[in-house]
Amino acid sequence: MARGTVARMLLGVGAAAVLFVLWSLAGAPGYAPTLPLDEQDPAGGQESEATAGGAAGFTLPGMKTQTALVNGINLFYRDVGTGPETMVLLHGFPETGDTFHRVIPALSARYRLIIPDLRGFGRSDRPAGGYDKATVATDVKLLLDQLGVDKVHMVSHDIGGRVGFDFAVQYPNRLSSLTVAETLLEGLPGLVLFDLFGRYITRAKHFFIFDDADEAAARYRGKEQQLILWFLNSRSHAHRYTAQDVSAYVDSFKRDRGMWAAFKHYEAFTADKVFNQAADVAPLRTLPILALGGGGAEGAGDLLGKQLQAKGLPQVQSVLIPDSGHWLFEEQPERTVQVVQEFIDRAIAARQR
Repeated sequence: MARGTVARMLLGVGAAAVLFVLWSLAGAPGYAPTLPLDEQDPAGGQESEATAGGAAGFTLPGMKTQTALVNGINLFYRDVGTGPETMVLLHGFPETGDTFHRVIPALSARYRLIIPDLRGFGRSDRPAGGYDKATVATDVKLLLDQLGVDKVHMVSHDIGGRVGFDFAVQYPNRLSSLTVAETLLEGLPGLVLFDLFGRYITRAKHFFIFDDADEAAARYRGKEQQLILWFLNSRSHAHRYTAQDVSAYVDSFKRDRGMWAAFKHYEAFTADKVFNQAADVAPLRTLPILALGGGGAEGAGDLLGKQLQAKGLPQVQSVLIPDSGHWLFEEQPERTVQVVQEFIDRAIAARQR
């Protein structure tokens, strides 16, 4: 390896480590000092009427909602739009495909959208295993195979961002572009301090509580709404979530051991780390990649972009969305759509040269 390449990688690692320290110490207005524990229940364990009876989920005229049998599980997905290019939207924790409800109308006017509920979430199955992100990425690949879709623009967030990265590593020829938003990638440079001290840092300690799915599910059973509202609002800069906003997520957590399955994605981070450390990213060096971060104190900032660059992907473009925390697609939907569309337009133009 050339000396200059090594130097750039070391600089990237150092920059990512510094960004992690700043991110972990940043004081986010309204950021909850602790996770909501059993003894801290201001609602007294009572559910809001807004969640009674579950949630139908987001829909739109012309949107198809179907289930496909892939990789041994039933995967629920939405299919909407008729553009010449196809886009896959991958959600994160504790969400479902509903999280994209504020951007689907604009995006579906230009692209065909495929929006699955990932394994363990929403109306998809909750199997006993397979929550490592390489397996979840294969779920998505097999869904695209069934739909006869070859290449896609993948737009992914949080847990979905980890799935998107592992999809790219395994199936690089299936991507026209990759957008990864507001996630940390286990096994990539920049997380040494996180691994050592994350359990002692307020905004990171949930990683070390959720990573035992059985224990975490027992801890929060009956408090699904409280947990989800805390989780979303403590990471939001521009939007205050209400019980009605999260009714689809609460319904997902309560249905068929859904909360346990959601925590299984955290439990699989150890396997994800091993996979990512060994990942060969050489085939991705010509792939257009966009790293999105929230520009507010509640967002991850530029840490993701630094991680990807330090892994050996210098072409990664990093953009911060102003006045947004973690939930870019709900907090700043117009600006986020604009950035994603401009990035994809450039990728298409470069491909056609």
